[in-house]
Amino acid sequence: MSVRWVLPHLFKLQSAAIRWSDELTRSQYNEPVSHTDMDEAALQFRWMLHPSLGLPRQPFFLWKNRHPGGDLSTQELANLPGWEPLEVIGLPVDNSWRDTGYDLNDQGPINHLLSPIRAALQRLKLGAPRNGWTRLSLSNVPLPDWEPPEPEAYLDDLLKGRLLLGIQAMLRDLYNARDHDKYVVKEAEAYPGQLNPRLLLQQVKAAAGLHPPSRSEWHPLGLLLVGAGTDPLTALALGFGTARVPDGEVDDLYMVSVRHGLQVGNKEYEFELADVVTVNQHLPAPKAPTGLTARIIAHNRPQLLDDPVLENIGVSWDRSENPNYSFLPPGNTSHPAAYAVGRFGPESWRSEILLTRRPELVRGWLPFVASKPDQARPVIFTDHVVHPAANSDSHLIASSLGLKCSYAVAAQDIFGRWSPWTTTLFQGPDEPPQTPSVLSIKLDPSGAAVVDFSWDWSNRSPEFIELIGTYEDDPGSRLFMVHLQFGGYEQPESSGFEVIPLNSKRELAAGWGGAQDTDPSEPEVRFYRLSVTIPIHFAGQRYRFFQVQARGQCHNHHISIPDWNISPFSQPVGTAIYDPAPPPPPAVPEVPQWASLPDITGVSRAQLRWSGNSTIAGYVLYEATETTLLAALGLPGPDTSKPFTDRLAILRAANLSALRSAFRRVRKELIPAATPETVYEAALPRGSTVIHLYAVTAMSHNQVESPWPDNSKKFIAVAAPKLAVPAAPSLEATPLTMAERALVNLTIGLGQGVAAENVELYRTANEKLAANVDTMGPPIATLHVAGPEISFTDNTLTPGWRRVWYRAVAWSARDDQRGMIEARSPASSAVSFLLTPSSLPEVIDLRVNESGSSNSEVWISWTSHAPETVTPLGPHNIVLETCDADGSVIARAEERLDAVTDVDNLSNLPPVEPGGWAIVRVGEAGSYRIYARLPRPAVDQAFSVTVKIIDPLGRIGSVSADVPPFTRDL
Repeated sequence: MSVRWVLPHLFKLQSAAIRWSDELTRSQYNEPVSHTDMDEAALQFRWMLHPSLGLPRQPFFLWKNRHPGGDLSTQELANLPGWEPLEVIGLPVDNSWRDTGYDLNDQGPINHLLSPIRAALQRLKLGAPRNGWTRLSLSNVPLPDWEPPEPEAYLDDLLKGRLLLGIQAMLRDLYNARDHDKYVVKEAEAYPGQLNPRLLLQQVKAAAGLHPPSRSEWHPLGLLLVGAGTDPLTALALGFGTARVPDGEVDDLYMVSVRHGLQVGNKEYEFELADVVTVNQHLPAPKAPTGLTARIIAHNRPQLLDDPVLENIGVSWDRSENPNYSFLPPGNTSHPAAYAVGRFGPESWRSEILLTRRPELVRGWLPFVASKPDQARPVIFTDHVVHPAANSDSHLIASSLGLKCSYAVAAQDIFGRWSPWTTTLFQGPDEPPQTPSVLSIKLDPSGAAVVDFSWDWSNRSPEFIELIGTYEDDPGSRLFMVHLQFGGYEQPESSGFEVIPLNSKRELAAGWGGAQDTDPSEPEVRFYRLSVTIPIHFAGQRYRFFQVQARGQCHNHHISIPDWNISPFSQPVGTAIYDPAPPPPPAVPEVPQWASLPDITGVSRAQLRWSGNSTIAGYVLYEATETTLLAALGLPGPDTSKPFTDRLAILRAANLSALRSAFRRVRKELIPAATPETVYEAALPRGSTVIHLYAVTAMSHNQVESPWPDNSKKFIAVAAPKLAVPAAPSLEATPLTMAERALVNLTIGLGQGVAAENVELYRTANEKLAANVDTMGPPIATLHVAGPEISFTDNTLTPGWRRVWYRAVAWSARDDQRGMIEARSPASSAVSFLLTPSSLPEVIDLRVNESGSSNSEVWISWTSHAPETVTPLGPHNIVLETCDADGSVIARAEERLDAVTDVDNLSNLPPVEPGGWAIVRVGEAGSYRIYARLPRPAVDQAFSVTVKIIDPLGRIGSVSADVPPFTRDL
């Protein structure tokens, strides 16, 4: 005997003792019960295969055995000897299945075998539930009672159905059971309305005789296992469950096994799957669902105007734990396999079971099966509820009140027992009011107003539309109020106001209603135009803002409750109406205006300015040239050699107000108004030398222009100026000798041409900076020009050995009469000057026997203000002389100051031959000290030393000092 495999994750058996008479007592059931020609069988068995195994081609066997005692595993129990076969259970097949490989032998009890179909019917009669859900009533309205299905009609419908045809095709087409779970049936034509008759749209189309074909794909094996795992009747009929009358001990073992084969690669494997249980004698019925709620999950517009709205309501409740193929321990509550869902309402008299009905001969309903969860835990059932409706003038008018109904849910286990009902109340929101839209307003100064407005007819017709017009600054001013009474009809009743229908392009429509729509059979947003005259009052203001608002009521809202759900007024839409009186002309300057100097392109620009006014739309600018105006006056062209004022006087004296045709508009657009002053930049033609006159008028928001200037002085006169550049001045510098200080006299000569008004003098001690007057720093003096030549004495120059440079520039005078702009002349040539010191060069702080002196040489040092660099007149020279007591010169040395060696300190002295002379400079320029090393005439001989500095002019400054003999104390 082959070994049976017990694999709970692939094949699972459940069993319970279900005594329907006890269930009647438990649930206090007084409703219809199922009566068959066979007594109930209390021992119920259900099993399930994992889809990855496919569908065996052999039927299942039910076995019984005595429990041997001990703690044996299920695997060990399945392979015990002494198992007694009780029943063969399989698909309800006949000879039409002979090409599928499925076992066509008889099924049923071993001692009374029947054909597979008759065996299936017997299982249904023995094991089908005898009672269903308990009766539930709210406000004396009961839910429909459970209806016991007819076993013969149920089996007949199943045999003719698509499920078994799909299983038959799967077994015929796929030999290897491993591929069964991938098998798909594709149907070119299927009618969704038949698969789910609760879909509203499908019901509507079916009523109209329309059944549009659709494609469908489904998995036969998956559908078989879902049905067998959730519906007690399907499990019994398709060979995944059976029921037996008890005929043994309560602790007897029961086993269901099946022989199966799989092909893996090129090899075929045959094996026997099994599972062993003892019958659970006290398995409680499922508990009532918990966490029941209901909410709107979608809102569908009505199919026809004013028809009821379809609400999609999600009814959800907690999903109980249900590990796949889990073991149910004794005393555990039976797990819900399917559900019944009912609804009370929305009408007070209505109640219904929200399940798909079985065929009429079968009776009853198909249970609702929750989908396998991923992350979301609650079970969700979607109900499609149509709002109630009432007849009005032979038309069906939908109620706009919020849906109010109650939902009830009960759970069913795989053996067919029902839990108590759980209920929840659902209250939906009322249908919101619909507000008409004001689209545009046109208003002319006479008070004639045209208002375009609309109402969306896609879903709801209007009962009325009301429009009011007010001034924004005075909301209480009802300039008009129009009440258009539609009453659900396409054309409003006469209101005493002119209202016309518009089409989708907001043009005059051919009629009311469908003629206004793009598609006459599909109502959409419809447009209307109201013409009305309102009184215009500006109340001392330059303008007022006129606004219109609209409100309305849907016809079906009025039918539900008169004067209820009237919309609020829409957002105001308005337009400004301006006083038609012309605005005052702006005030312009009478003084002539100068434009800027020409830019790099030769264009001059003028800033035109006039008084601003914030209540107008803008300004219009006109321009005419001096040439054009003189020609219009019959006068010769302009003489640009004359002063600007003389030429302007001619134009001011003429009647320019009468020459409007000579002026051209500068720009098409209005110049925006600004306060307190409006500024506009006008560009004169390139190289213009004539006067340009501008006229400025104000334009109101009603396009009313202010009067033309009535005086020639009210035109702005503008011309381009010229730059007056004087010739470069000449410059001479001479010294002035005075007793106390040295001075420099500067003489500036001015050339012919443009007159100069001022002269600026510049000075620098840096020859490179003197190359450009702009790098010489600020001027040392600004002199007023009083003649062709002016003088200036520079008394701030300090004498020294550095040369200074002078330069001069002349500035012209501004001449507004001629339009001349002051300008700077080119700079004069640079003039250099050297003011030498009047004193002799100094030898300061002469010291002898400095550190480092010895009995053979002496170090002396001094300082001086003489420049160490070569001056413009030459270098300074150093002369050293030593003399004996009689004044006779012992030795003499001479060296240029700029050639003296520069060292950081005495330790860096260059090497000197013994008995030689050495002169070095220590320190930075301007604060140096000179050190000299001299040979002594004799060790114990005193002598004198004289230091002389000779400047480039030959002037000598000298200092002498005695040098005592050298001792160690020095």
